[in-house]
Amino acid sequence: MLGKIWQWLKNLLTRLFGGRSQASHTQPSPSVNPLSDTGYEALFLKLLEGVEQGWEQPQVLDYLGNRINDRFLKSWLQRFGRKLMESPLPQRELAQRMIKFGQIDCGEISEISAEWGETLQHKPTHSLSEADYQQVFQQVLEGVRLGWEGAELEQFFERLGEQGKPEVWINWLREYKHRELALSPPNYESSASLLLLGEKAVSVPQWQPFGEIAIAMGNELLEKQERESIWEYDGLDKIE
Repeated sequence: MLGKIWQWLKNLLTRLFGGRSQASHTQPSPSVNPLSDTGYEALFLKLLEGVEQGWEQPQVLDYLGNRINDRFLKSWLQRFGRKLMESPLPQRELAQRMIKFGQIDCGEISEISAEWGETLQHKPTHSLSEADYQQVFQQVLEGVRLGWEGAELEQFFERLGEQGKPEVWINWLREYKHRELALSPPNYESSASLLLLGEKAVSVPQWQPFGEIAIAMGNELLEKQERESIWEYDGLDKIE
C-alpha cells in the first residue's frame, strides 16, 4: 500500500514540476527582428554579390547568422521573385546569381532563390511599351536619388540587353522631354532628380548625350516654374 502511495506521489510531482524543469533546460530558438523590404533587398543582393565572388556555405551561414531561418526573409524573397517577374526588365544576371546561390546547400532560403532564378531565366522578353519605359525611367531616377554613380547607371542599362542600349534611351528621353514640357503644368518636382541623373550620366562617355538631355529638361522645368511664379505674383499685384 505504501509503495502505491509513494508511486502516486512521485507521478504527481513529476507532472507538476517535471515539465518546468525540462523547459528550463531548453534553449529558446534565437529570434530576429524583421527588416523592411528595402533592408531585406540590400541584405540579399549583398549575399548574391558574395556568392558571385566565391562564398561557400560557411561564409553564407556566417553572413546570414540567425537570419538563415528568418521566416520574414523567406516571405520577402517570395514577394521579391514575384516582383521581378512582373518587371519589364529581363534580369538575366540576377537570375544566374540566384541560381548559383541555390546550388549552395543553405536550407530553404537557397531553395527559394534557385526556384525563382530558374523561373526568371525562362521569363519571355518583349519590346518595352511606353508604360514600361516610364516605369524603368522612374527606377533610374530612384537609383540616382539613392546614390548611384555613373558606373551603377551603366550597369543598370546593361542588364536590359538590347533594350538598354544608349541610342534607344537617348531617343526615348528626347521624345519624353517634349511631351512632359508640353503638359500644363508639367511635373516640376522631377527637376532635381533629372539634374542629378544628368550629372551622373555625362560622366559615362556613351551616356553623355542622355545626360545632357536630362540636364536640359531639368533646367527647362525650373525656368518654366520660375516664369509661372512671376506671372502669378504679377497677377496678385494687379488684383490688389
